[in-house]
Amino acid sequence: MVSKSQILPFSDWQMEEAAQTCSRARRQWVLGSRKLPAFS
Repeated sequence: MVSKSQILPFSDWQMEEAAQTCSRARRQWVLGSRKLPAFS
């Protein structure tokens, strides 16, 4: 039996990890940019 991770370039947990990291970075950027008047 071939595992799914050998077929797909990314496994499900890697995609989930990437999605959480991306959303977390975006949230920090929004909070940081909100403090700067130039981006408001």
